[in-house]
Amino acid sequence: LECYQRRKRFTVLALHRRAGKTELALVRLLHAAIKCRDQMPFFVYVAPFLKQAKTIAWARLKRKVEPMLRYGGVEINEVDLAVTLKSNGATIRLFGGDNPDALRGVRLDGCVIDEVAQIKPEVWNDIIQPALSDRKGWAMFIGTPAGINLFSELFYRAGSLPDW
Repeated sequence: LECYQRRKRFTVLALHRRAGKTELALVRLLHAAIKCRDQMPFFVYVAPFLKQAKTIAWARLKRKVEPMLRYGGVEINEVDLAVTLKSNGATIRLFGGDNPDALRGVRLDGCVIDEVAQIKPEVWNDIIQPALSDRKGWAMFIGTPAGINLFSELFYRAGSLPDW
């Protein structure tokens, strides 16, 4: 996809259901985690609810790191829904927008927000966006359009700003 190749800091993907948004997002998270050379890289996948994040992405993420697991290159934490690469210490962790305070105080290198239309704007504006600022981290917003909400706001913003 062009959006993956262009690598803007902020990417908004408004696509129909079953278009492969989550697969692309997980590949981007894993690729970024592997390539990151900063200390303690931290990447997150956020869905409206933690249970939803687990249902949508957890098995898929574990399947993607399975080859590394066979060679001891990755650690999987089932309790925290986190995958940590042993080569550079990068972590990819799943969160839910239903508990945004769990994201406070972290420094993010990259973030995927899935089903953005169902996420409260404060989760992005007050918590995730500031957490990305330290390291100029990136964000990918994915979902299916559903009226006027955070997703539609970001979609229209994306057309007029250079980092989007």
